[in-house]
Amino acid sequence: MPYRRDRLTARTPRGLLTAELGRTNPWWSDPVWPARDPQLIVAKSAPYTYAPAVLADIASPNLYTLRGPRRVGKSTVLKQTIARLCADIDPRRVIHVAADTLRNARDLTTSLQAARAMFPDVDGARYVFVDEVTSVVDWHTGMKWLRDNTALSADCIVVSGSSSADVAAGTESLAGRRGPATGTDRLLLPMAFPEFVRAAGYRLPEPARLSLGDLHGAAGWSAVQQAAVHAATLSEAFDAYLAIGGFPRAVADFRTTGRISPGFLRDLWDVIRSDLRRLGVTRPETCLRLIERLTTAMCSPVSFRKLGEELGADQRTVASWVETLAESYLAIILFRETDGVPDVARQRKVYLTDPALAALLETLASDAEKVRTGQHAQMVVAAALFRATNGNEVDRFRDPDRLFHFTSRQGSEIDFLVIPERIVVASKYVDTVDRRDGRAMLDNFGGGLVVTRTAIELDGPLTFVPASIFCWLLEQSRASQAV
Repeated sequence: MPYRRDRLTARTPRGLLTAELGRTNPWWSDPVWPARDPQLIVAKSAPYTYAPAVLADIASPNLYTLRGPRRVGKSTVLKQTIARLCADIDPRRVIHVAADTLRNARDLTTSLQAARAMFPDVDGARYVFVDEVTSVVDWHTGMKWLRDNTALSADCIVVSGSSSADVAAGTESLAGRRGPATGTDRLLLPMAFPEFVRAAGYRLPEPARLSLGDLHGAAGWSAVQQAAVHAATLSEAFDAYLAIGGFPRAVADFRTTGRISPGFLRDLWDVIRSDLRRLGVTRPETCLRLIERLTTAMCSPVSFRKLGEELGADQRTVASWVETLAESYLAIILFRETDGVPDVARQRKVYLTDPALAALLETLASDAEKVRTGQHAQMVVAAALFRATNGNEVDRFRDPDRLFHFTSRQGSEIDFLVIPERIVVASKYVDTVDRRDGRAMLDNFGGGLVVTRTAIELDGPLTFVPASIFCWLLEQSRASQAV
């Protein structure tokens, strides 16, 4: 039985920490441990197979981070990776520490040293996994000492966390100690639409994966025409995705009951409240009103001053709340672009990262303003564009450096601008082509992409593509597999 956090003091006896290692590393003694692991049991019992390959290529002596929102399945991915490793190497070379059972960096260093010393006859670098490392205050000081002074300097280490700011603050002090590899910061997000299509059980062929630039050209036109054969199924799947989103638990709920379970929505609500509570937002109604205002206004620039007046807080405080949601991978903040750079003096657009977050309102606030389907669609398009342009950058949710919104000198707004290519995208969830929807793009950029509900028109400077086909074909830089 795991011991409680309050039994761990600043000088937790090594024996207690060693005993905990035995509990969290069952593969040291039990070759069939996956059949008894709670997280792997849940993953195996899901009505689909979802195996993110985000850690498939880890190697010593590198130190990796795995980041993403809570409830997205980071702990499960760690266990899946451990199971794969244990099938190929001596399981005693694999070490797992649950950081939320530790009090401080001293416990972390003691646990990892004890684990490494437990099997002195085992050769080879260790694979070390520290789950939710930011639960340990100043975790990076302990990790820095271990990398400088112990055999863990040659090991492969993976630390996971749910806050980009907290993990980044730690890894900055580990400069020069993370190994020779590049791309060691990894990101796990809810399923993108193509992954949802497979996991939700829609029978569709594997599509071509095209860059945004290719979609707005001859290659894209050909791919869209081929995908249009499956337009009815894709439209049905997209409608489901707008309601369900891509959190693995939500998708499993959809496969079994056709909707997100109230229990999972409550879990998401607890995540949001916990993240905001760190900034002193203790009243649940304030959290709910913040989510409501962001959800109902997410297709328009947000005035933090006005939002603060509605929530009884000053402009800077409200901005910090929104930035915290972005740092927790729950929101994307888009700046207005001016002369190729973000205009920090202008209002920003804020999109939630997954439809399940918007569904919270229907469960928790029945009297809240209803979110229109077009708003849901634009949110999904925003997330798809972010994944396609900044998706592998773990700390860009509060200031993407390639994705912006645009307003012309005449005041005409365009939903999305991707730089440096300067490709513009407008989200118009309609069934008929109306060239007036793209007038601002023609006047300022000579053309662009209009993402619609069902309307298609491919010849000419304006390309009209259904959102379901657009999100299905767009390469979103994800390393995962759902069947």
